Amino acid sequence: MAIVDEAMSSHLIGPPDAVREGLIQLQRRTEADEIMISTRMHSYEARVRSLTLVAEGWGLTPPSGSPH
Repeated sequence: MAIVDEAMSSHLIGPPDAVREGLIQLQRRTEADEIMISTRMHSYEARVRSLTLVAEGWGLTPPSGSPH
């Protein structure tokens, strides 16, 4: 079970606030200078929505003229 726990320690699943808090904790735990985000959603639209929610959690908005 320790192997699974370790593998999942950097996976964040949940509502935007929980993911944001998880990213903060991940950065503190690893002292990372940057964090790369990947999503395993099947459709393009779902991936865009997922990443948009993460971005909004940080106060980011798409650039003007962006298709999404």
